[in-house]
Amino acid sequence: MKRFLVASAWAVLIGVALGVVARLIMRLITIVEGDEPEFTVGATAGIVSFFVLAALGGAWGGLLTGRPRTALALAAALTFPVTLLGVGIGGGDLVQSVEDQSPGVFALIVFGTILIAGCVFASPTLSWRRARRLN
Repeated sequence: MKRFLVASAWAVLIGVALGVVARLIMRLITIVEGDEPEFTVGATAGIVSFFVLAALGGAWGGLLTGRPRTALALAAALTFPVTLLGVGIGGGDLVQSVEDQSPGVFALIVFGTILIAGCVFASPTLSWRRARRLN
């Protein structure tokens, strides 16, 4: 039980940290695009919670050392919501930016989008690795 609690605590910290970083990058993209901010405090909390959920999936999967398929399925299932959110919002923003932005600004938007995707990937991966160290 102690390993579960420690892994979960680390996952929450990792998820919050990466969620906040991703949200800040989203805000920078909005500024670069010259748009008005669209996310409220509640939406920001929702985004961060999706990152926490993904990190928890990674941590809990990382604790299941004897069941690798179940561990991967758990991590993938809990990472799916933030991935779906990222593809939906990020993809839509990229498509819209192709026509509206100069090539330099579009390149910055693509770079920011890649950084956000890295946060999505890192959330379950880092918590998985942290949980494996507890075994």
